[in-house]
Amino acid sequence: MTMAGNFTNDPRYTLIKIPSVSEFETQEQSGVLDTLEGLPLYNYYLPEAEEDKTANQQLFYSKSYTPWKLSCDTGNSTRENISLFVSDVLL
Repeated sequence: MTMAGNFTNDPRYTLIKIPSVSEFETQEQSGVLDTLEGLPLYNYYLPEAEEDKTANQQLFYSKSYTPWKLSCDTGNSTRENISLFVSDVLL
């Protein structure tokens, strides 16, 4: 069993409600699209890439973290064990 349990959505993450952005917009603005288009056979495997990527609307999630000193990660008091304990108590 993972820390997320048997949930469809991981409750540790929160959906960020921002205006919709497509995969195409994200890749174009970041410069990744130029790199991908330069790969051999890109157009062969993705003949309608712009249309497909524009249709794929992305969702963004955030997760808050508890500050943790690495020096505290000794013995049984690891960040993972503390997180499991907190998840069990809160969920």
